[in-house]
Amino acid sequence: MLSIGVMAQGQSSYYIGLARQDYYMDGGEPPGIWHGQGAEALGLVGQVDGQQLTRVFEGFHPVSDATLVELQNGKGHRPGWDLTFSAPKSVSVLWSQADQSTREAIQDAQLAAVKVALDYLESSCEVARRGKGGQQHELGKLIYATFEHGTSRAQDPQLHTHALLLNITQRQDGTFGTLDAQDIFKSKMLAGAIYRAEFAYQLEQSVGIEVKRDGIYFQVSGVPKTLCDEFSKRRAEIETVLQEKGWDSPEAAAFAALSTRSVKGHVPREELLEKWHEFGRGHGWSQAQTYDVIGKPVPERDPKVQLAQALGEVQGKVTEQSSTFSEREFLRRMVEAAPGRGIRANDAISHAQKQLHDSPEIIYLGEQRSSLGGQRGESRFTTREMLEIEKSIFDAVEKSRTAPSCGVRESVLTGIIASRKSFSEEQTDALRHIAEENG
Repeated sequence: MLSIGVMAQGQSSYYIGLARQDYYMDGGEPPGIWHGQGAEALGLVGQVDGQQLTRVFEGFHPVSDATLVELQNGKGHRPGWDLTFSAPKSVSVLWSQADQSTREAIQDAQLAAVKVALDYLESSCEVARRGKGGQQHELGKLIYATFEHGTSRAQDPQLHTHALLLNITQRQDGTFGTLDAQDIFKSKMLAGAIYRAEFAYQLEQSVGIEVKRDGIYFQVSGVPKTLCDEFSKRRAEIETVLQEKGWDSPEAAAFAALSTRSVKGHVPREELLEKWHEFGRGHGWSQAQTYDVIGKPVPERDPKVQLAQALGEVQGKVTEQSSTFSEREFLRRMVEAAPGRGIRANDAISHAQKQLHDSPEIIYLGEQRSSLGGQRGESRFTTREMLEIEKSIFDAVEKSRTAPSCGVRESVLTGIIASRKSFSEEQTDALRHIAEENG
Protein backbone atom coordinates (compact mmCIF):
# COMPACT_ATOMS: atom_id res chain seq x y z
CA MET A 1 0.00 0.00 0.00
CA LEU A 2 0.97 3.66 -0.33
CA SER A 3 0.45 6.36 2.27
CA ILE A 4 1.39 10.03 1.88
CA GLY A 5 2.26 12.29 4.77
CA VAL A 6 3.04 16.00 4.69
CA MET A 7 6.40 16.89 6.21
CA ALA A 8 6.41 20.03 8.33
CA GLN A 9 9.48 22.15 8.99
CA GLY A 10 9.76 20.83 12.53
CA GLN A 11 9.90 17.23 11.31
CA SER A 12 12.94 17.66 9.11
CA SER A 13 15.40 16.66 11.84
CA TYR A 14 13.79 13.20 12.04
CA TYR A 15 14.16 12.55 8.32
CA ILE A 16 17.66 13.98 8.24
CA GLY A 17 18.50 11.55 11.04
CA LEU A 18 17.63 8.69 8.70
CA ALA A 19 20.76 9.50 6.70
CA ARG A 20 23.17 9.53 9.64
CA GLN A 21 25.86 6.91 9.38
CA ASP A 22 25.62 5.90 13.05
CA TYR A 23 21.88 5.26 12.65
CA TYR A 24 22.50 2.68 9.99
CA MET A 25 25.44 1.13 11.81
CA ASP A 26 23.46 0.86 15.05
CA GLY A 27 20.11 0.12 13.46
CA GLY A 28 21.26 -2.13 10.66
CA GLU A 29 19.11 -0.47 8.01
CA PRO A 30 20.54 0.18 4.51
CA PRO A 31 21.54 3.71 3.45
CA GLY A 32 19.19 6.02 1.58
CA ILE A 33 19.26 6.23 -2.21
CA TRP A 34 18.61 9.32 -4.37
CA HIS A 35 16.09 9.01 -7.20
CA GLY A 36 14.43 11.25 -9.77
CA GLN A 37 15.46 13.50 -12.65
CA GLY A 38 15.59 16.50 -10.34
CA ALA A 39 18.09 14.73 -8.11
CA GLU A 40 20.24 13.92 -11.13
CA ALA A 41 20.09 17.56 -12.25
CA LEU A 42 21.59 18.57 -8.89
CA GLY A 43 24.27 15.87 -9.04
CA LEU A 44 22.53 13.79 -6.36
CA VAL A 45 23.19 10.19 -7.39
CA GLY A 46 23.59 7.01 -5.39
CA GLN A 47 23.77 7.01 -1.59
CA VAL A 48 22.13 9.87 0.30
CA ASP A 49 24.54 12.18 2.11
CA GLY A 50 23.18 13.71 5.31
CA GLN A 51 24.63 17.17 4.73
CA GLN A 52 23.30 17.35 1.19
CA LEU A 53 19.87 16.17 2.31
CA THR A 54 19.84 18.84 5.02
CA ARG A 55 20.60 21.61 2.53
CA VAL A 56 17.96 20.50 0.01
CA PHE A 57 15.42 20.13 2.82
CA GLU A 58 15.97 23.79 3.60
CA GLY A 59 15.67 24.91 -0.02
CA PHE A 60 19.36 25.29 -0.88
CA HIS A 61 21.60 23.78 -3.53
CA PRO A 62 23.25 20.62 -2.09
CA VAL A 63 26.86 21.73 -2.68
CA SER A 64 26.87 25.46 -3.50
CA ASP A 65 25.61 28.61 -1.78
CA ALA A 66 22.74 28.99 -4.26
CA THR A 67 19.17 29.26 -3.02
CA LEU A 68 16.85 27.03 -5.04
CA VAL A 69 13.55 28.19 -3.52
CA GLU A 70 12.76 31.27 -1.44
CA LEU A 71 11.01 31.36 1.93
CA GLN A 72 7.21 31.48 1.64
CA ASN A 73 5.61 34.50 3.31
CA GLY A 74 8.40 34.54 5.88
CA LYS A 75 7.17 31.25 7.37
CA GLY A 76 9.98 29.02 6.14
CA HIS A 77 10.16 26.30 3.53
CA ARG A 78 7.98 23.17 3.75
CA PRO A 79 10.39 20.25 3.23
CA GLY A 80 8.07 17.98 1.24
CA TRP A 81 6.07 14.76 1.50
CA ASP A 82 6.75 11.25 2.77
CA LEU A 83 5.47 8.62 0.31
CA THR A 84 5.61 5.30 2.19
CA PHE A 85 5.34 2.08 0.18
CA SER A 86 4.57 -0.92 2.43
CA ALA A 87 4.91 -4.54 1.33
CA PRO A 88 1.99 -6.95 1.94
CA LYS A 89 2.27 -8.60 5.35
CA SER A 90 2.88 -12.06 3.90
CA VAL A 91 5.89 -10.70 1.98
CA SER A 92 7.31 -9.07 5.12
CA VAL A 93 6.82 -12.26 7.13
CA LEU A 94 8.51 -14.40 4.47
CA TRP A 95 11.35 -11.85 4.24
CA SER A 96 11.84 -12.08 8.02
CA GLN A 97 12.19 -15.88 7.85
CA ALA A 98 14.43 -16.12 4.76
CA ASP A 99 18.19 -16.34 4.43
CA GLN A 100 20.29 -13.26 3.65
CA SER A 101 20.50 -13.73 -0.13
CA THR A 102 16.74 -14.20 -0.41
CA ARG A 103 16.09 -11.19 1.82
CA GLU A 104 18.31 -9.07 -0.41
CA ALA A 105 16.50 -10.31 -3.52
CA ILE A 106 13.15 -9.36 -1.97
CA GLN A 107 14.56 -5.94 -1.02
CA ASP A 108 15.79 -5.43 -4.60
CA ALA A 109 12.30 -6.28 -5.88
CA GLN A 110 10.82 -3.79 -3.41
CA LEU A 111 13.11 -0.97 -4.51
CA ALA A 112 12.52 -1.72 -8.21
CA ALA A 113 8.75 -1.52 -7.67
CA VAL A 114 9.00 1.74 -5.72
CA LYS A 115 11.09 3.31 -8.49
CA VAL A 116 8.52 2.36 -11.15
CA ALA A 117 5.77 4.06 -9.13
CA LEU A 118 7.90 7.16 -8.49
CA ASP A 119 8.82 7.41 -12.17
CA TYR A 120 5.14 7.30 -13.12
CA LEU A 121 4.34 10.19 -10.78
CA GLU A 122 7.21 12.21 -12.24
CA SER A 123 6.13 11.55 -15.83
CA SER A 124 2.41 12.22 -15.35
CA CYS A 125 1.81 14.72 -12.53
CA GLU A 126 1.91 18.44 -13.30
CA VAL A 127 3.55 19.65 -10.10
CA ALA A 128 5.72 22.54 -11.34
CA ARG A 129 4.17 25.99 -11.00
CA ARG A 130 4.84 29.20 -12.87
CA GLY A 131 3.14 32.41 -13.88
CA LYS A 132 1.15 34.87 -11.76
CA GLY A 133 0.24 33.22 -8.47
CA GLY A 134 1.66 29.92 -9.70
CA GLN A 135 -1.52 29.23 -11.67
CA GLN A 136 0.22 27.61 -14.64
CA HIS A 137 1.20 23.96 -14.14
CA GLU A 138 3.60 21.71 -16.01
CA LEU A 139 5.66 18.56 -15.54
CA GLY A 140 8.73 18.99 -13.37
CA LYS A 141 11.86 17.03 -12.51
CA LEU A 142 11.49 15.57 -9.01
CA ILE A 143 13.87 14.87 -6.15
CA TYR A 144 13.33 11.74 -4.08
CA ALA A 145 15.40 10.38 -1.19
CA THR A 146 14.39 6.76 -0.58
CA PHE A 147 14.96 4.89 2.68
CA GLU A 148 14.25 1.21 3.25
CA HIS A 149 13.05 0.04 6.68
CA GLY A 150 12.22 -3.45 7.87
CA THR A 151 10.16 -3.03 11.03
CA SER A 152 6.92 -1.59 12.34
CA ARG A 153 6.82 0.55 15.48
CA ALA A 154 5.94 -2.62 17.40
CA GLN A 155 9.15 -4.24 16.04
CA ASP A 156 7.21 -6.65 13.85
CA PRO A 157 8.62 -7.38 10.37
CA GLN A 158 7.25 -4.75 8.00
CA LEU A 159 9.29 -4.13 4.88
CA HIS A 160 8.60 -0.60 3.63
CA THR A 161 10.27 2.27 1.82
CA HIS A 162 10.06 5.96 2.72
CA ALA A 163 10.34 7.97 -0.51
CA LEU A 164 10.84 11.57 0.60
CA LEU A 165 9.57 13.83 -2.18
CA LEU A 166 11.37 17.13 -1.61
CA ASN A 167 9.50 20.36 -2.20
CA ILE A 168 11.80 21.48 -5.02
CA THR A 169 11.31 20.80 -8.72
CA GLN A 170 13.20 21.80 -11.83
CA ARG A 171 10.84 23.35 -14.37
CA GLN A 172 10.95 22.94 -18.13
CA ASP A 173 13.14 26.04 -18.56
CA GLY A 174 15.74 24.79 -16.06
CA THR A 175 14.73 27.06 -13.17
CA PHE A 176 13.69 25.70 -9.77
CA GLY A 177 10.55 26.25 -7.73
CA THR A 178 8.28 24.62 -5.16
CA LEU A 179 5.68 21.95 -5.93
CA ASP A 180 1.93 21.88 -6.14
CA ALA A 181 1.29 18.32 -4.94
CA GLN A 182 -2.41 18.09 -5.83
CA ASP A 183 -1.74 15.79 -8.78
CA ILE A 184 0.41 13.59 -6.54
CA PHE A 185 -2.44 13.15 -4.06
CA LYS A 186 -4.94 12.51 -6.87
CA SER A 187 -2.64 9.78 -8.20
CA LYS A 188 -2.04 8.15 -4.81
CA MET A 189 -4.22 5.08 -5.42
CA LEU A 190 -2.87 4.61 -8.95
CA ALA A 191 0.76 4.91 -7.78
CA GLY A 192 0.08 2.41 -5.00
CA ALA A 193 -1.42 -0.02 -7.52
CA ILE A 194 1.59 0.41 -9.82
CA TYR A 195 3.92 -0.39 -6.93
CA ARG A 196 1.98 -3.55 -6.02
CA ALA A 197 1.75 -4.78 -9.61
CA GLU A 198 5.46 -4.31 -10.28
CA PHE A 199 6.39 -5.78 -6.89
CA ALA A 200 4.29 -8.88 -7.59
CA TYR A 201 5.94 -9.26 -11.00
CA GLN A 202 9.46 -8.81 -9.59
CA LEU A 203 8.85 -11.32 -6.80
CA GLU A 204 7.70 -13.96 -9.26
CA GLN A 205 10.27 -13.33 -11.99
CA SER A 206 13.35 -12.44 -9.93
CA VAL A 207 12.86 -14.35 -6.68
CA GLY A 208 10.61 -17.25 -7.67
CA ILE A 209 7.84 -16.43 -5.20
CA GLU A 210 4.33 -17.21 -6.42
CA VAL A 211 1.76 -14.55 -5.57
CA LYS A 212 -2.03 -14.55 -5.59
CA ARG A 213 -4.42 -11.63 -5.83
CA ASP A 214 -6.29 -10.61 -2.71
CA GLY A 215 -8.87 -8.04 -3.83
CA ILE A 216 -6.85 -5.06 -5.04
CA TYR A 217 -3.81 -6.35 -3.14
CA PHE A 218 -1.77 -9.58 -3.32
CA GLN A 219 -0.32 -12.13 -0.93
CA VAL A 220 2.42 -14.76 -1.12
CA SER A 221 1.15 -18.26 -1.75
CA GLY A 222 2.18 -20.60 1.07
CA VAL A 223 2.53 -18.12 3.95
CA PRO A 224 -0.35 -18.85 6.37
CA LYS A 225 -2.56 -16.01 7.52
CA THR A 226 -2.25 -17.22 11.11
CA LEU A 227 1.50 -16.54 11.08
CA CYS A 228 0.91 -13.10 9.53
CA ASP A 229 -1.59 -12.32 12.30
CA GLU A 230 0.93 -13.35 14.96
CA PHE A 231 3.41 -10.88 13.44
CA SER A 232 0.87 -8.03 13.41
CA LYS A 233 0.96 -6.54 16.90
CA ARG A 234 0.82 -2.99 15.53
CA ARG A 235 -2.35 -3.71 13.56
CA ALA A 236 -3.85 -5.43 16.60
CA GLU A 237 -3.27 -2.26 18.68
CA ILE A 238 -5.18 -0.15 16.15
CA GLU A 239 -8.06 -2.64 15.83
CA THR A 240 -8.40 -2.80 19.63
CA VAL A 241 -8.86 0.98 19.81
CA LEU A 242 -11.42 0.90 16.96
CA GLN A 243 -13.43 -1.83 18.70
CA GLU A 244 -13.33 -0.06 22.07
CA LYS A 245 -14.53 3.22 20.54
CA GLY A 246 -17.00 1.64 18.13
CA TRP A 247 -15.33 3.32 15.15
CA ASP A 248 -15.28 1.89 11.64
CA SER A 249 -14.40 4.70 9.20
CA PRO A 250 -11.04 5.16 7.41
CA GLU A 251 -10.66 8.52 9.17
CA ALA A 252 -11.12 6.83 12.53
CA ALA A 253 -8.55 4.18 11.63
CA ALA A 254 -6.04 6.91 10.72
CA PHE A 255 -6.71 8.68 14.03
CA ALA A 256 -6.31 5.40 15.95
CA ALA A 257 -3.00 4.79 14.17
CA LEU A 258 -1.69 8.19 15.27
CA SER A 259 -3.02 7.92 18.83
CA THR A 260 -1.37 4.52 19.40
CA ARG A 261 1.93 5.46 17.76
CA SER A 262 4.97 4.90 19.95
CA VAL A 263 8.54 6.07 19.47
CA LYS A 264 10.28 3.67 17.12
CA GLY A 265 13.40 2.24 18.75
CA HIS A 266 16.57 1.58 16.78
CA VAL A 267 17.12 -2.15 17.26
CA PRO A 268 19.84 -3.70 15.06
CA ARG A 269 18.31 -5.62 12.16
CA GLU A 270 20.42 -8.74 12.82
CA GLU A 271 19.14 -8.85 16.39
CA LEU A 272 15.56 -8.57 15.19
CA LEU A 273 16.06 -11.28 12.58
CA GLU A 274 17.21 -13.72 15.28
CA LYS A 275 14.11 -12.93 17.34
CA TRP A 276 11.84 -13.26 14.29
CA HIS A 277 13.30 -16.66 13.38
CA GLU A 278 12.80 -17.85 16.95
CA PHE A 279 9.26 -16.45 16.94
CA GLY A 280 8.49 -18.23 13.67
CA ARG A 281 9.75 -21.56 15.01
CA GLY A 282 7.65 -21.06 18.12
CA HIS A 283 4.55 -20.77 15.93
CA GLY A 284 5.22 -23.83 13.84
CA TRP A 285 7.14 -22.29 10.93
CA SER A 286 10.32 -24.01 9.77
CA GLN A 287 13.12 -23.13 7.38
CA ALA A 288 11.98 -26.04 5.21
CA GLN A 289 8.64 -24.30 4.75
CA THR A 290 10.43 -21.09 3.79
CA TYR A 291 12.35 -22.88 1.05
CA ASP A 292 9.13 -24.52 -0.15
CA VAL A 293 7.73 -21.03 -0.87
CA ILE A 294 10.87 -19.61 -2.49
CA GLY A 295 12.32 -20.60 -5.84
CA LYS A 296 9.20 -22.13 -7.34
CA PRO A 297 8.93 -22.24 -11.14
CA VAL A 298 6.76 -19.37 -12.29
CA PRO A 299 3.52 -20.53 -13.95
CA GLU A 300 3.64 -20.10 -17.72
CA ARG A 301 1.32 -17.36 -18.88
CA ASP A 302 0.65 -15.79 -22.25
CA PRO A 303 1.02 -12.00 -21.68
CA LYS A 304 -1.49 -11.18 -24.43
CA VAL A 305 -4.08 -13.51 -22.96
CA GLN A 306 -3.51 -12.16 -19.45
CA LEU A 307 -3.81 -8.54 -20.61
CA ALA A 308 -7.03 -9.35 -22.47
CA GLN A 309 -8.49 -11.05 -19.41
CA ALA A 310 -7.51 -8.16 -17.17
CA LEU A 311 -9.06 -5.68 -19.61
CA GLY A 312 -12.32 -7.63 -19.70
CA GLU A 313 -12.45 -7.57 -15.92
CA VAL A 314 -11.80 -3.82 -15.81
CA GLN A 315 -14.40 -2.92 -18.44
CA GLY A 316 -16.99 -4.81 -16.42
CA LYS A 317 -16.21 -2.92 -13.21
CA VAL A 318 -15.20 0.59 -14.20
CA THR A 319 -18.81 1.84 -14.51
CA GLU A 320 -20.18 0.05 -11.44
CA GLN A 321 -20.17 3.20 -9.29
CA SER A 322 -20.42 5.90 -11.95
CA SER A 323 -21.46 6.08 -15.57
CA THR A 324 -18.24 7.88 -16.55
CA PHE A 325 -14.61 7.48 -15.55
CA SER A 326 -11.29 9.26 -15.90
CA GLU A 327 -8.09 7.96 -17.47
CA ARG A 328 -6.56 7.79 -13.99
CA GLU A 329 -9.41 5.58 -12.74
CA PHE A 330 -9.19 3.26 -15.75
CA LEU A 331 -5.42 2.88 -15.42
CA ARG A 332 -5.72 2.19 -11.70
CA ARG A 333 -8.23 -0.61 -12.20
CA MET A 334 -6.13 -2.13 -14.97
CA VAL A 335 -3.00 -2.14 -12.81
CA GLU A 336 -4.96 -3.52 -9.85
CA ALA A 337 -5.90 -6.50 -12.04
CA ALA A 338 -2.24 -7.26 -12.89
CA PRO A 339 -0.80 -9.05 -9.79
CA GLY A 340 -0.76 -12.83 -10.13
CA ARG A 341 -1.02 -12.60 -13.92
CA GLY A 342 2.64 -12.06 -14.71
CA ILE A 343 1.95 -8.55 -16.05
CA ARG A 344 4.41 -5.70 -15.48
CA ALA A 345 2.95 -2.45 -14.23
CA ASN A 346 4.08 -0.41 -17.24
CA ASP A 347 2.72 -3.02 -19.66
CA ALA A 348 -0.67 -2.81 -17.94
CA ILE A 349 -0.60 1.00 -18.19
CA SER A 350 0.40 0.98 -21.88
CA HIS A 351 -2.33 -1.54 -22.73
CA ALA A 352 -4.96 0.46 -20.85
CA GLN A 353 -3.95 3.73 -22.53
CA LYS A 354 -4.12 2.08 -25.95
CA GLN A 355 -7.60 0.76 -25.22
CA LEU A 356 -8.81 4.19 -24.12
CA HIS A 357 -7.86 5.62 -27.49
CA ASP A 358 -8.46 2.68 -29.85
CA SER A 359 -11.22 0.47 -28.45
CA PRO A 360 -14.65 0.88 -30.10
CA GLU A 361 -16.20 -0.11 -26.74
CA ILE A 362 -14.86 2.99 -24.96
CA ILE A 363 -16.29 6.42 -25.78
CA TYR A 364 -14.38 9.67 -25.19
CA LEU A 365 -16.67 12.32 -23.67
CA GLY A 366 -14.34 15.31 -23.49
CA GLU A 367 -12.23 17.02 -20.87
CA GLN A 368 -13.43 18.10 -17.47
CA ARG A 369 -11.51 21.31 -16.82
CA SER A 370 -9.84 21.95 -13.51
CA SER A 371 -10.93 24.95 -11.47
CA LEU A 372 -7.24 25.75 -10.94
CA GLY A 373 -6.16 28.11 -13.69
CA GLY A 374 -3.74 26.46 -16.06
CA GLN A 375 -3.78 23.03 -14.46
CA ARG A 376 -4.96 20.54 -17.05
CA GLY A 377 -8.35 18.91 -16.71
CA GLU A 378 -9.13 15.20 -16.80
CA SER A 379 -10.43 13.38 -19.84
CA ARG A 380 -13.70 11.56 -19.18
CA PHE A 381 -14.84 8.33 -20.80
CA THR A 382 -17.73 5.88 -20.73
CA THR A 383 -18.42 2.48 -22.28
CA ARG A 384 -20.64 1.93 -25.29
CA GLU A 385 -22.89 -0.29 -23.16
CA MET A 386 -23.28 2.42 -20.52
CA LEU A 387 -24.02 5.02 -23.19
CA GLU A 388 -26.81 2.81 -24.54
CA ILE A 389 -28.19 2.32 -21.02
CA GLU A 390 -28.19 6.06 -20.38
CA LYS A 391 -29.87 6.65 -23.75
CA SER A 392 -32.58 4.06 -23.01
CA ILE A 393 -33.32 5.73 -19.67
CA PHE A 394 -33.48 9.16 -21.32
CA ASP A 395 -35.78 7.82 -24.05
CA ALA A 396 -38.03 6.29 -21.40
CA VAL A 397 -38.28 9.62 -19.60
CA GLU A 398 -39.13 11.45 -22.82
CA LYS A 399 -41.70 8.84 -23.79
CA SER A 400 -43.33 8.99 -20.37
CA ARG A 401 -44.16 12.67 -20.89
CA THR A 402 -46.57 11.95 -23.74
CA ALA A 403 -47.44 8.27 -23.47
CA PRO A 404 -50.54 7.12 -21.57
CA SER A 405 -49.78 5.99 -18.05
CA CYS A 406 -49.40 2.29 -17.51
CA GLY A 407 -48.34 0.43 -14.41
CA VAL A 408 -45.30 -1.82 -14.12
CA ARG A 409 -45.61 -4.76 -11.76
CA GLU A 410 -42.91 -4.95 -9.09
CA SER A 411 -41.93 -8.46 -10.18
CA VAL A 412 -41.38 -7.24 -13.76
CA LEU A 413 -39.40 -4.22 -12.61
CA THR A 414 -37.23 -6.33 -10.30
CA GLY A 415 -36.54 -8.76 -13.13
CA ILE A 416 -35.46 -5.96 -15.47
CA ILE A 417 -33.11 -4.51 -12.89
CA ALA A 418 -31.64 -7.92 -12.05
CA SER A 419 -30.96 -8.62 -15.73
CA ARG A 420 -28.85 -5.49 -16.10
CA LYS A 421 -25.84 -6.19 -13.89
CA SER A 422 -24.15 -2.96 -14.93
CA PHE A 423 -26.92 -0.70 -13.60
CA SER A 424 -25.57 1.70 -10.98
CA GLU A 425 -27.56 2.57 -7.86
CA GLU A 426 -28.49 5.95 -9.35
CA GLN A 427 -29.75 4.34 -12.56
CA THR A 428 -31.83 1.82 -10.60
CA ASP A 429 -33.38 4.64 -8.56
CA ALA A 430 -34.15 6.57 -11.77
CA LEU A 431 -35.86 3.56 -13.34
CA ARG A 432 -37.97 2.96 -10.24
CA HIS A 433 -38.88 6.66 -10.19
CA ILE A 434 -40.07 6.47 -13.81
CA ALA A 435 -42.12 3.35 -13.06
CA GLU A 436 -43.71 4.91 -9.99
CA GLU A 437 -44.64 8.12 -11.81
CA ASN A 438 -46.31 6.11 -14.57
CA GLY A 439 -47.89 3.54 -12.28
